[in-house]
Amino acid sequence: MGPRTLPQSPQSHAIGRSLTLTRLGFVVALGAEARALGNLPSSWTLKVSGIGPLAATTAARALAAQGCDAIISWGVAGGLSPMLSIGDLVVPEQVQREERVYAVDRELRASLVASLATHINGGTLITTDEVIRTPEMKSSLHRDHGAVAVDMESAAVAHVAAENGIGFAAIRAISDGATDALPPGLTIALDVETGALRAGGVSRLLLTKPHLVPRLVRAGRDFGRALATLSSASASLRDDVHR
Repeated sequence: MGPRTLPQSPQSHAIGRSLTLTRLGFVVALGAEARALGNLPSSWTLKVSGIGPLAATTAARALAAQGCDAIISWGVAGGLSPMLSIGDLVVPEQVQREERVYAVDRELRASLVASLATHINGGTLITTDEVIRTPEMKSSLHRDHGAVAVDMESAAVAHVAAENGIGFAAIRAISDGATDALPPGLTIALDVETGALRAGGVSRLLLTKPHLVPRLVRAGRDFGRALATLSSASASLRDDVHR
């Protein structure tokens, strides 16, 4: 049996026409990604969930209970398509977890793309329960599912949106490419609140695993480029709301 696509609920199509009139909720895994959103308009609500599908589900349910018209999964993603570069922006047409595929609200996505006014990559964003660290793992996901990028939250958020009959979309910036291997010490050395490398974490790895340090520095730099893309995207969305 192939992937099962879950249709949008009919109510969700009415809310994507204007970001100004939409009460948007944002599920964000990391503090650094949340900072990239900047100062939120009064109609936007943010939940910093932590990493992974379970944490994202809890945050999305809280936003739905608060009356959000639509929920956006926001943050960085790993690139699976060789066509994507560090810092590229992905606004997918659908998200997938295992065999479940969730359609993105078409009108909401169109409003987001129009507001962003920059090159947007579409396609399928796949959500996994584990960090996809190696080029081999990335190649397998790209080959088997046709996905262009991977994260650990978006499909969980889409599921909650579908349950509540509200709109869903995802905005993700690429922080590591299809041929990049994530170094195992990244979570030690990277400050997920600021997006910068921790001096103490890098020093510890320099003593224990010095061969990883150049890869950590590159990963930190690439993460920063993805955050810069998100900051620019957020500024465009906020300008559209205030226009």
